[in-house]
Amino acid sequence: MDKFLDDYLEEMNGKGFEEKEYRKRFGDVLDFVGLYFPIGFKKSQNDNSVPRIRFEAISVGVHLALRCRQDFVPEGIGAWITGKEFGQLTRSDASNSRPKVINRIHFVRDNLLGKEVEYEGDKDKIFHDPRHIDSDQADFFGEV
Repeated sequence: MDKFLDDYLEEMNGKGFEEKEYRKRFGDVLDFVGLYFPIGFKKSQNDNSVPRIRFEAISVGVHLALRCRQDFVPEGIGAWITGKEFGQLTRSDASNSRPKVINRIHFVRDNLLGKEVEYEGDKDKIFHDPRHIDSDQADFFGEV
């Protein structure tokens, strides 16, 4: 694995990338989050940090939504971003398996676009919580 990564990094570092385009995309995501997410990427108003899993889901989900539709105003963000499903998808013990990463990103994208979420796998299994550790998150939007 080390050799593969070394070879890959050497190859990719030699190719370069379109820095201006990536900076624009990142800026578009930050602008959108700043405009429509009252506390940004944070889980609650009093948090001083943002879990990586949460940042990943919101930032990539927003980017994908913007790729689908540039000019749209999302509705009801507070209903899903503070809900049990998003909490389960982004809790600290959520794994980084391919389906779980895809599901949390698609959850954000599809909710922003107001469409049914495209889950990878059986939704009942995805949200099965035998320990009952998840509950609705803080109501900082006043919409839950």
